[in-house]
Amino acid sequence: MVYPKLLEEYGITNPREFFINAGLPNQLYDDVAPFFIKLREYPEIKTTILTTGDEDFQHLKVDITGVDKLVDEVFVTRKRNKAENIREIIQKYQPEHTIFIDDHINITPADFDTPITIYDMNRARTKE
Repeated sequence: MVYPKLLEEYGITNPREFFINAGLPNQLYDDVAPFFIKLREYPEIKTTILTTGDEDFQHLKVDITGVDKLVDEVFVTRKRNKAENIREIIQKYQPEHTIFIDDHINITPADFDTPITIYDMNRARTKE
């Protein structure tokens, strides 16, 4: 894994403390937590964070930001094409409909056998 090598290379012995001091707790957009909190009012809606990258870092990131406590599951993958992972999540929860929000869309509804709505939330492209 790259992540432990980087920590060692930069002499970071306490990654959690390092990333907290680096401002990681403030990395969520202001509307993310309220969005998940609002969804919690509907127990029939299951929420999952599907994130790509180093497993250790991604779990640390969602833990430090606290967003892991606002969802039913955090799913970390190294696969850039998330269709297979979304299929696994759909298989697990058996939803009538799935909504997928991402900032790097590389899938379409045609990739799935069940209804799915996909929203592109790439904020970098929408800033003026």
